[in-house]
Amino acid sequence: MREIFSIGKETTEYTVGRGVAGKEIPEMKKTVFITSSTVMDRFSGILNLPMERTIRVEDGENAKSFESYENLISTLLDMNIQRDHTLCYIGGGTIGDISGFVASTYRRGIGLAAIPTTLLSMIDSSVGGKNGINVSGKKNMAGTFMNPHMILADTLFIENQKELVKNGLPEAVKHGMILKAQLIEKLENLNLDQLMSAGNLEGFIMENAKIKADVCNADPFDTEGFRNILNFGHTVGHGIEAASGWNISHGEAVMSGMILEAETTRSMGLTKPEVAERLRKLSVRYGIDIERSMKFAKKIREFIKFDKKISGSGIFLPVIRDVGNSEIMEMDLWKFMDALERVLEA
Repeated sequence: MREIFSIGKETTEYTVGRGVAGKEIPEMKKTVFITSSTVMDRFSGILNLPMERTIRVEDGENAKSFESYENLISTLLDMNIQRDHTLCYIGGGTIGDISGFVASTYRRGIGLAAIPTTLLSMIDSSVGGKNGINVSGKKNMAGTFMNPHMILADTLFIENQKELVKNGLPEAVKHGMILKAQLIEKLENLNLDQLMSAGNLEGFIMENAKIKADVCNADPFDTEGFRNILNFGHTVGHGIEAASGWNISHGEAVMSGMILEAETTRSMGLTKPEVAERLRKLSVRYGIDIERSMKFAKKIREFIKFDKKISGSGIFLPVIRDVGNSEIMEMDLWKFMDALERVLEA
């Protein structure tokens, strides 16, 4: 299954299917591959990478440092990589962030391709062109926009990997809530096993990747405000992640964030009551734990002020009016926080 996505003036050939990475890698002659030891150890049989053109980096946020960036640039220089080469990353969002930043800056830019290995990266982080590294402990403070010219979403990486799918699923729920009620209805009529079946998974991945691409195409450099719609659930969700010391998974935090944001805006008369109710039912249907996240939500006031959508004391918040119907609203951050805390105390 293949589609061409346009984001600004760039195009991305997006392919989803079982075994597409293994079929394409041998044809990628002028390509350097960046991946992690974890991916190599788990998926070496799927990938069969040319080791002389493969670079391993460490896992986790430590990979997104200036030291890691400098080491990768030096390695590419030692390998005599030229501007007509392509850098292809294999992994999730962290590997994608550092790889995209390297590709967009090495010799003022070389080609970029992506082989995402999680549902989250297939439907979210690999699409849209944002990349970056961390500075002084703050995430993505240095970065560029660069879309991969090719994305290979190989379902072999997530076959039988229920936790990987559950961690990415809230981003799909978000897509449905902000723009496409039919996607929510589809999820309400499936369970996790049915969703992960060969007959459903490929189309589901492509549908979500296209939603993300369409939103990014309307605001390719995140300057018009529309792209903020993708942050539904993430203001509270990121606060929960930080308050937990990053011990809550992104999926759990965002699912809880969507529920709490919907309940808070409902209390303000902005959101229909059934929105949060349907979100809660989906979390139960797909086994996404929200109870741990809710405990940390009570501690997020000190963390939420660092949210990137905040301007002064105001916040640009995606508000779900009804399922599939959303808008971005500017509101006073502390009034929102007061309303959120009342919801948590109820």
